[in-house]
Amino acid sequence: MYGSEAIGKIIDELELLEAERHQLHQRGPHFRIIHRYREPHSPCGVHEEVAVVFLVQAGRAFQVRLGTILSILFDFLARHNQLAQTAKQIAKGTGIPRRYVRVYMDRVGAALATALREAGLDMEPDAVLASEDTAMNETGYRLHGTFEWLHTKE
Repeated sequence: MYGSEAIGKIIDELELLEAERHQLHQRGPHFRIIHRYREPHSPCGVHEEVAVVFLVQAGRAFQVRLGTILSILFDFLARHNQLAQTAKQIAKGTGIPRRYVRVYMDRVGAALATALREAGLDMEPDAVLASEDTAMNETGYRLHGTFEWLHTKE
């Protein structure tokens, strides 16, 4: 039999897990975006490469397997995550042709699904990469989460 102290510890742990789950669904998952080829002491520049995107969960980093163009797209959406971005805005901000945006969003969603599953998160990719219809019959895309950027020389 468990003593009251052991039961209290179990209840505390369950409450902590529930609070973490609630916070995750409120703010979204955390991502670390690595840029490389940065000039020392300069802000993010046009010659930097988005090297890799990680989903960070429970102190572990899980790679979101995105190719070069999808990494640029993810980085752009992370930087502009307060407002949904239409295909036209994405094309203007990234150089990705407008006609490819929807297909690329599907691919980002598939990569997110894999990373979320590997991290053991019970979330659907559309909870992270949301598509929102506008009044003008356009679709806007927005990432839900928190983001940090790290820069390396190589």
